[in-house]
Amino acid sequence: MADSTDPRPGTGLDATGDAAPVGRIRVAVAEDESLIRDALAALLDLEDDLAVVGTFSTGTAALEWLTAHPADVAVLDNEMPGMTGLCVAEELARRSPVPRIIIMSGKAGPNELRRGLRIPVLGFCTKGIHGRQLAEVIRTVHRGERWIDPDLAAAAIAGEANPLREREIDILLLVARGLSSAEIGSQLFLSTGTVRNYISAVCTKLQVTNKVAAVRRAVDAGWL
Repeated sequence: MADSTDPRPGTGLDATGDAAPVGRIRVAVAEDESLIRDALAALLDLEDDLAVVGTFSTGTAALEWLTAHPADVAVLDNEMPGMTGLCVAEELARRSPVPRIIIMSGKAGPNELRRGLRIPVLGFCTKGIHGRQLAEVIRTVHRGERWIDPDLAAAAIAGEANPLREREIDILLLVARGLSSAEIGSQLFLSTGTVRNYISAVCTKLQVTNKVAAVRRAVDAGWL
């Protein structure tokens, strides 16, 4: 499915997706797997108090739309290529108004949860969550309450301790987005040489030979 708002019959939405019926929670869903995205949107639209105002296959498209249109809750897959759900959440946190955020993840390491809670993300759930249960999570976070899937929380607690410092994580996240050392330095106000030193230190800590392997190791461990 192409990135788009997706008004559905019976929701009362206009072409912009702004006009949800009074009393219904406006929900945006970003998930790169079309079968999951379409199934969740269809199931959520069956709920009397929810209205899916937009569905997206990339984080970039979701961020662009959510910056220009109101939504009460955004459900974001954290394993989308390019801009992950947490990256979208971080960008949204700098803007106003900010929707309540739910992150869907196949696994959540300790750093992923800590990063999400700092943003702040109110909900963490697995990608296999059923539509009816997700509806309850949406209602919970819409009230301003936190909901974290017990399995994700247990996996995070049992996960390997993260040896990376916050600045090292920031740099690796930008490496994962394909930025060069010079571009990373420009964003973080560091010299290119300093960025390279950070990357070298990270590679040593993670016992890998290059920055690509460092990103892969950190992702696999749930540290990014």
